[in-house]
Amino acid sequence: TGIRTDTMISVSIDPVTGDAAMFSVPRNWTESPLPEGMGVWDCDCYPELINELWIAGERFPDAFPGPGTPSENAVKGVIGEFLGIEIDYYAMVNLDGFVDIVDALGGVDIYVPSKVIDEKYPLEDGSGFERIEIDSGWQKLDGHLALAYARTRNQDSDYFRMNRQRCVIEAMMEQADPISLPANFGSLADAIKETTITDIPIDTLPAPLEPLPKVDLANVVSVRFIPPEYHLKFRDDGKPGRVANIDLVRKHVQLVINDPQRAVKELGLEKLDDVCGAPEGA
Repeated sequence: TGIRTDTMISVSIDPVTGDAAMFSVPRNWTESPLPEGMGVWDCDCYPELINELWIAGERFPDAFPGPGTPSENAVKGVIGEFLGIEIDYYAMVNLDGFVDIVDALGGVDIYVPSKVIDEKYPLEDGSGFERIEIDSGWQKLDGHLALAYARTRNQDSDYFRMNRQRCVIEAMMEQADPISLPANFGSLADAIKETTITDIPIDTLPAPLEPLPKVDLANVVSVRFIPPEYHLKFRDDGKPGRVANIDLVRKHVQLVINDPQRAVKELGLEKLDDVCGAPEGA
């Protein structure tokens, strides 16, 4: 019930060099640290699953003071505290909106490394289920199938799903280039307006977008903060969820931001192109 942010990705871009990184935060971390001045809980943390922050802002508005709505303050503040960085802006796209945005781009071309089958895929509107089958190899996916590819987890897990989410985003970015974008701009703008919530001020545009032409998509560093490496312990109360090693998370975030090439070597990180690129000859 309510808005759960099941996919949370923080993107960091160096405006001078164009170095970029994507930090994926799994939905099942719990007991996340709170920024100073936030919270109403004895643990001095947000005790529940991190994907419930938007709902927490609605239920406990006094716990999340700040410049935005309590829900915006909750998500930006806690995710930023988790990663040890300040979140400047956010954008939230609902499931229907994701479908519309992909369709407005004319679909998305993506390499699928192995066949995906979900016998009970939940429909976007929550009205029921359907069978989804996506063959391996290069595929042209419409919005519905692109969402299914990014969302399904019945045949693997949340952590494999995070890889697919990153690859879908990369493919969309590659195909939303300045040459092809104008042809679809009208329908894309309509889809974004109807289905996306953001705190990026209109009067600041296009300044936040100016670094994008410098970004080399093939070399975007991608980090998933997943168990077992970042797992500290399980919850003490026996409820679902894990407690993250926040010190290690923050240490690795700073390493990636300050020296991405060193981070790739020392942490054994995969660049997006290594995760999402098709094998030679495919």
